[in-house]
Amino acid sequence: IPFSEYEAAQRLVASEEHCAVLDIHALWGTWAEAAAKGYMTDGIHPDDDGNLDMASVAWELLHRF
Repeated sequence: IPFSEYEAAQRLVASEEHCAVLDIHALWGTWAEAAAKGYMTDGIHPDDDGNLDMASVAWELLHRF
């Protein structure tokens, strides 16, 4: 399944269930953009800064509801 279809399905379910979506790709952009921000350790995994950024965004989302 193409990633764009997965994202669309994720947003549909979130909308139907009235819940937020933490979209890291929308926040960080491409892998190259995320790496340039210092958020990646390798081709897949975020580093400590990336994990902290994700946790901060998740914390903000949780406190909106």
